[in-house]
Amino acid sequence: MMALREPYMPIMLIIFVEVYVGLLITGIDKAFIIAILIALFDFLPVASNVMILLPWTIITALQGNYSCAIVLGILNIVVIVIRQIIAPKTVETQVGLPSDVTLSAMIVGISVFGPIGLLALPITFALLHSLNEQEVIHL
Repeated sequence: MMALREPYMPIMLIIFVEVYVGLLITGIDKAFIIAILIALFDFLPVASNVMILLPWTIITALQGNYSCAIVLGILNIVVIVIRQIIAPKTVETQVGLPSDVTLSAMIVGISVFGPIGLLALPITFALLHSLNEQEVIHL
């Protein structure tokens, strides 16, 4: 199971760097620790850094700190866009499944099996692909 999570380490590192730089720009205290926590939170299944950054942006704007809210909003968008670009390619490289197969498995998995299927079906496909590559099974 841990081997299947290895592809996410480069993604976590990139998210950490993006968030850390963004928080430094805003002048947030303890930016390093917050960036680590956001990157770790993004690693959890069904969680996302958006679940932290978006409410933080809204609350900051409601408090009247518009410059900080704008930077946090831009940071949120940058993290989302970069993650959407690098995640499929990183997973494809590390796991060996094409990104369209992984994405399709995630969509079918969540549609048929719910939140568990979001992870279970891509993991099953990766396992089958690996077994087929090692000629344990023949597909």
